[in-house]
Amino acid sequence: MAPELERNGTYIIVNVKSGTALDLSGADGKSISGWERNDGDNQKAFFFWQLLPDKGLWMIYNVTGGRFIGIQNGPLNNGRVIQSDAIPIISWEISPDSENFEAFRISVPGEEWDVDLSEGNSSNGTRVILWERRKAGTNQTWRFFKV
Repeated sequence: MAPELERNGTYIIVNVKSGTALDLSGADGKSISGWERNDGDNQKAFFFWQLLPDKGLWMIYNVTGGRFIGIQNGPLNNGRVIQSDAIPIISWEISPDSENFEAFRISVPGEEWDVDLSEGNSSNGTRVILWERRKAGTNQTWRFFKV
């Protein structure tokens, strides 16, 4: 069973397939990619729990950059880039994966669009995108390590 996320907790988010962490770019301060875990502040995410009617949703805030994890402007579609934003554009649904109970999916609320490490590639700099939910998509599942 997936561990409970703590409100106002700080975590490193690691992709199940690649073992790489969500990483806020030190170069442009906006891009989010998969990167070898180094436990740097640019890989630490602070979770705010935002209660909306009948649904608990989360805002994810990067410790270093002071930016929120969001979605590139435009319609929801496969390949839409996950990026950081100065203000919270979206609150995320975070739920245990139905196949791997030690992992979570980060999703657009009420939709079957998940945060996805492109092709589960373990190379540093791999894009993080939005993609339709795939049941066996371990590149769409994440582990949260409290720091």
